[in-house]
Amino acid sequence: YEILSKLEQIDEAVQYLARTPRYAEAFSGKEPVWRRGRVEQLLRRQYFLMFEKLYLFSEGAKRQFFAHLIEKHEIAFLVRAVRAVNSEGGERFTAVPQEVQRRASLNFIAVCEAQSLQGVIDALSGTQYHSAALRFLSEPSADIDLFENALYRDYYIRLHGVYCECLDKESAQAVRRLLERQVDILNDERARRIAEYHFDLGALSLIP
Repeated sequence: YEILSKLEQIDEAVQYLARTPRYAEAFSGKEPVWRRGRVEQLLRRQYFLMFEKLYLFSEGAKRQFFAHLIEKHEIAFLVRAVRAVNSEGGERFTAVPQEVQRRASLNFIAVCEAQSLQGVIDALSGTQYHSAALRFLSEPSADIDLFENALYRDYYIRLHGVYCECLDKESAQAVRRLLERQVDILNDERARRIAEYHFDLGALSLIP
């Protein structure tokens, strides 16, 4: 990271990553001109490939827990699709990584094809995201930022509580300590932004 932070061009960063064992396959000799979006796409792909290996070569409680971890990325692409619907630009289903599609608990095709926020609410019927969609995406007071906050807040609550219960006691304690540190960092960052930009989000944007 110290080396990467001193590089000035995207090409320089790609050349450095191409010399590292983990990223060589993703970046070696593929494109003459690199754009940030393409680099992010390949890095995301590497992340999901690593996740897929962890999932496939684990079993029992560990595999069940890894399956829950993908929900965070499911939420990210769900929010992205909702913002696209709201801007009338639409989101392509193909933009959702295959690894997320396979593990998703929702119908991403229906979400991406929705023509309105009400269409998104209907597409989320029967999923764990439906209640938040009803509360924050219903017209005329729809608020996608609060919808996003609610999804992540609920996710971390599930991860810290129910999802950790599938692990052995020692692992569950370690994961919960890590999550508590992450939540502290997230809440601190959000509180700073609320204060700096005078957002009127209050406690709704914080994770309990």
